[in-house]
Amino acid sequence: MAIEDFIKLPFSKNPFFDRFKDEDKKPAKEDEKIRVKIVLKPKPGILVKIGKHLPLKKRREAFAKKFGADKAHVMLIEKFASKHNLDVVKVNENAGIITLYGAITDMQKAFKVKLFMHRHKFRKKNEDYEMDVRGHSGEVSVPGPLGLIVQSVIGLDNVPMNNHSETLATLKGTKSIHAARGYSSGWFAQYYNFPRTYHGDNQRIAIISPSGGYNPEEFEKFFNYIGMEQRPTIDWESVNGAKNNPGQSWMSDYEVHTDVLVAACAAKNSRITVYFCNNDITGFADTVEQIADEGETGPSIISYSWGASESSYSADTIEAVERILQSATEVDQLTILCSSGDYGANNNYNMMRPKSVTEPVVEY
Repeated sequence: MAIEDFIKLPFSKNPFFDRFKDEDKKPAKEDEKIRVKIVLKPKPGILVKIGKHLPLKKRREAFAKKFGADKAHVMLIEKFASKHNLDVVKVNENAGIITLYGAITDMQKAFKVKLFMHRHKFRKKNEDYEMDVRGHSGEVSVPGPLGLIVQSVIGLDNVPMNNHSETLATLKGTKSIHAARGYSSGWFAQYYNFPRTYHGDNQRIAIISPSGGYNPEEFEKFFNYIGMEQRPTIDWESVNGAKNNPGQSWMSDYEVHTDVLVAACAAKNSRITVYFCNNDITGFADTVEQIADEGETGPSIISYSWGASESSYSADTIEAVERILQSATEVDQLTILCSSGDYGANNNYNMMRPKSVTEPVVEY
């Protein structure tokens, strides 16, 4: 097969973009720069557990040897990237994933796709919303020789990981964040007889947030309200330039505050770090990789509770994220917790919400 021949990746089509009419599409900005991840085909063989008793370095070496990327294949991707003016910003040999960065115009030429901004219209909680989503119709293509080693390419689309983004901050009027009287996570710990001697001592908890932000003063108000004297250390880190940006969307801020405070009540001696990332699938993947790279000094638990479902993503995108999660859990021994959805597995926002709980807050 000649180098100029391209082949289509079979599971790279996202049915989400088939629903749009031509009048709801416009070309993406060609000078805008984005990140994409090339996922290499895994080595043949059955996945086996990596000995948890081994030191981190040994676990990484063992996993990379059994399942990681072939160095020769990485070099082929680097050559491909250079030819198309794309920068290689990260090589995750364990998961077999290479992250590229470059302008949309170069991405389109490299992968033989045309990217559009799709005007997505939907209803949520009886409100009408509109937002622009970048995506492509049809399959992604790669040069013939790369077709033998590349499984998928993710990041060309930017379907949001949640619908609380700043572009949706169009609710009429303003709403303040306040703590409703209900069950605290401390109450649940007590109810399930979780040992009272464990409060997150010497533990780091990572909370992934693809939008929104927090004000430390709000946390203090909550702790004072429930009479919680011992408080965790709460800070934040940026992933690819995303910031703690409160005040843009009350819905996003509400989610950030809730996630932090649920962890805080159950693990009041821990350090909780909010990782702010871009609101798309590559933002989530980049964050998991960044946390894993911190190694033994980084968090041991990741919590992600924003609303998103597999129905919004192509099959190869799901496979790529699972590869990253597999490496993070098996090699880096991270515990990763994701919400199952407030409205069922498909995140149907039009379903009836349960009634609010009115039991008093209990500190654990």
